[in-house]
Formats: sequence, C-alpha cells, structure tokens
Amino acid sequence: MRSIGLGFLLGALGMLLCGCEMGYLLSQGYHQVRLLARQRSLEDVLADPAVSSLTRERIRLVQAVCEFGEKELGLRSGKSYRSFIQVEGPVVAYVVSACPKDRFEPYTWRFPVVGSFPYKGFFRLEDARREKDNLERMGYDTHLSGASAFSALGWFSDPIYSPMLDMDEAELAYTIFHELVHATVFFHDQVDFNEQLATLVGWQSALKFFEGRSEEGSLQASRIKGIIEAEQALCGLLEELRGTLLSLYVSEVGLEEKLQERKKIFAQAKAQVNSLAAKHKSTKLEALARMEWNNASFLAMWRYRYDVGELNSLYLKSGGDLKGLVRMIISWREQGLDPAKQLREKLKEMGGPAKTPPVAYLRLHRWCASPWQ
Repeated sequence: MRSIGLGFLLGALGMLLCGCEMGYLLSQGYHQVRLLARQRSLEDVLADPAVSSLTRERIRLVQAVCEFGEKELGLRSGKSYRSFIQVEGPVVAYVVSACPKDRFEPYTWRFPVVGSFPYKGFFRLEDARREKDNLERMGYDTHLSGASAFSALGWFSDPIYSPMLDMDEAELAYTIFHELVHATVFFHDQVDFNEQLATLVGWQSALKFFEGRSEEGSLQASRIKGIIEAEQALCGLLEELRGTLLSLYVSEVGLEEKLQERKKIFAQAKAQVNSLAAKHKSTKLEALARMEWNNASFLAMWRYRYDVGELNSLYLKSGGDLKGLVRMIISWREQGLDPAKQLREKLKEMGGPAKTPPVAYLRLHRWCASPWQ
C-alpha cells in the first residue's frame, strides 16, 4: 500500500510545484477529497444497525490487531485505522505501469522534486484505461491493476477502506501489521530495507497474533504458514522466469522471434503457476495464472518480491523476539545508522547468518486478478 501512496501523493506534490499536468492533479485531488469526505468514526460504524455483521467483525479484527501491535510488539498506530470509508466498487484506485516488450526497463513518470515512479495511479477506471491505451499506442506492454487501499504517507491518518475488509482475516491482519511497521520505523532512501522489515515483521506478527487466540486463530495461523510457503514457491518460479527472459532479450534474434518465444515462455510459466495453485489450494495463484502476462505485469509482480533472508536470520538468532527486533531497528533509525550495514554487522557479531536458505516473500494483492485489462 505504501508504494501506491507514493505514486498518488508524491506525484501530485511534484505536479503542484511545477504546475504541469494540472488536469491530472486536479482530477486526482478532487476524488481524494471526495473519499476523505466519506470518513466515519469506527464507533459510528459499529453502532449502525445497517452495517453488515461481516463488516463489524473485520473492523473489530483491525482494532484488535492495532492493540496487539502496540501492546505486544511496540508498534505505533497513531490515529490511523480509527475511521472507515465506504468505497463504491471492489477497489479504491487503479494503477497503470508499462515496459518495453523486449527488455525489463519500466516506463517511468517523472515529477520534479520527488523524482520518478514506475507506475501512475488513478481514482477512475476510465482515466486509467486512457493512460494504458496511450502507452500501448506507443508500443509498450502495459498492466492495469486495482488497489484495495493506499497509504497517505503521514499526510493524514490512514482510514480503513471498505475493499480491505474483503480480504480474509489472515491477509487483513498481515496488511495492518505491515503498515504499522512503516508507521513505527521508516528509513529515508532505503526502500528495499523498509519493505523487507515490514514484510517479515508483518507476517511473523500475524502468526503470533492468531496463535494466541482461539481454535479459529490456530486455523488462521496455519493458513498464514501456507500463504508464506506458496509465496516462496512463486518467488522461486519468478526467479527462473526472469533469468530465462533476460537470456532471450540479450540474444541476437529479431524482435518478432523474441516475442514469439516469449509467448511460449509465459504460457509455460502460467501453467506452472496453475500447478502451484492446485498444490497450495491458492485462489490468489489461480487469479495470477488467469492474468495477462507480459513484461509490465511481470515487473508488477517482481516489484513486490522481497528477500528477507538476512532479517530472518537476525530474528531467529534473537530468539524469535519480534518486539526486541523492532526496538533494535528503531534504535538504528534514531542514531541515523545505515540499516543494511548494521544488519550485516549485527549478524557477524552474533556468529554469522543462521544456516537457513534465502527467504523471499511476494505480496499478493487483489490486483493479481486484473479484470480491468
């Protein structure tokens, strides 16, 4: 959610400062204001008899996750997730990305002051489709996806958006924990480390949260372990696919031959994902296999792949103490230290990385189904 927030909010700021693409700025700003105007306090929503029992259950789950994160793990929620916004439709926003057909070089949108981003966000589907069509006319592969939420990056408190409540309990708890980590400790210009930390702590926090609850909680904990296993299997497949495609793209065959061979490679990869979906009983992987695969959609998946191997080693060597891990990394931030360097030095001090294989996670979101293409 955080990276999508960058695409909207920092991009809008850049355009505001330079005065360019004012139409885009005004349109997205208008729809953002409309969203914020719908905010209701959680107390009001929970007291409303017209609200469904499922919505109430999910809201109470978010409240319990925030309380657990603060009391048991030392995470900070601030004023986020204290309000609710009902959204018209299954997603809050739409995200467009693009890439050349014969290489992995994402198309970027550059905004003065805040820099470049490999995606552009829209609140209206028709606007996103228009951008997608323009890019395709320019010869790019494109990917159009939906986002169930996005982060305000501290500009205002994050609400609970109604599409978030369509997630199952395990995924919803993970998502909230992930964002609480970002709200608690965030290193400027350390995007990969920030996401690695939030991903590892997010999943491990969700496990601890559910393991301490009822029998139903134990079932959710088992589900989380299954999700992690499926994501790691998918990451391995994507690693192999990326290597195969890179070899193809640097070869001396012509563009048409490359595209024909690429079509076969993607078809084989989708078949492998279907097999993984059957093995892990994963509807997310099923949706991923149905999606149109091209360079843009591949990079959209690859962008959310995080290798947390070193952090996982530190976590294990620290006795599985999540609160202690978070406290340690907060201290690095307060001292202005480089987290990647500190991580390596800490592991060396503790006797080297634990003998565990690399641990990679892929954050699978609703966009995998991409019915808007």
